[in-house]
Amino acid sequence: MDEEDVRRKAVEFWAHHPGDGRDAWWMHPVIFQHVNRLVCGDPVEGPAEGFLRRIRDFSSSRPFKRALSIGCGDARTEIALVEAGVVESFDLYELHENIIKKSREQVKEKGLEGRVKFSLEEAFQDAPAQSYDLVYWCGSLHHMLDTPKSVQWSRERLREGGLFAMFEYVGPSRFQWTETNIFVGSSLRSSLPESLLKIRDHPDRIWSSIMQQANIEYVIASDPTEAADSERILDAIRDTFPSAEIIPVGGCLYFGALTGILNNFEEETNPSHAELLKAILYEDEALIESGESLYAAAFARV
Repeated sequence: MDEEDVRRKAVEFWAHHPGDGRDAWWMHPVIFQHVNRLVCGDPVEGPAEGFLRRIRDFSSSRPFKRALSIGCGDARTEIALVEAGVVESFDLYELHENIIKKSREQVKEKGLEGRVKFSLEEAFQDAPAQSYDLVYWCGSLHHMLDTPKSVQWSRERLREGGLFAMFEYVGPSRFQWTETNIFVGSSLRSSLPESLLKIRDHPDRIWSSIMQQANIEYVIASDPTEAADSERILDAIRDTFPSAEIIPVGGCLYFGALTGILNNFEEETNPSHAELLKAILYEDEALIESGESLYAAAFARV
């Protein structure tokens, strides 16, 4: 499959993707507040809010005049940065018009049309070098086929004094878990009651208590860009930005072990579920100390 076929397949997948539901960890307040605390020191409300707060801190002296985001999705976080005055203008690149249709409408309603530009062009061919004060990646860098090349490209887009900011999945490519991932994940799943292992669409069946690697053929067939080269992201950042601040935020348990069953947790209405999630997050954070983390934020000035 050549790059054009990969792009076409990815566009097709995300154009019909149902969106984030209860299976996504970033839809669970207990989890995203935990992650926000690791990123910015405060368990603030809102998915990615800790990441956005850190970017605001970097802009405390003056806003970023021009920013760039690749794979912006619905662009909710980018629009928030413009609304807050952190970014004066944002160039946003996305693969499919359907994905950004509502975002275009929001931009118009908020009177931000002159400050937020959407483009369906290929960012790697279109975005000019040394033209940006902020290069922003949030959930899209792990979809790049060559992550070191993408990080270096980001460095080349930045003006002197500019900021590279990233929040991404940085675990094993194609979700091919390590032996440690499988061990800790399976240990957790084995300790959970069957009610939390039930399969949403088949409540009479339960998920295996053994954490398993993803089927590579299935991942590629669904979206050939999914975690295509994710495991090289952090080394690429260290090589390209030697002074980068890298913040591992875990995920071995809240993502790796709980994928597929998070929708069974009702932490907002069930106190016991909320307490169990907090205990899982405490254990997940301890794993970071031993070098186990599937997600990370990173910030680097040039």
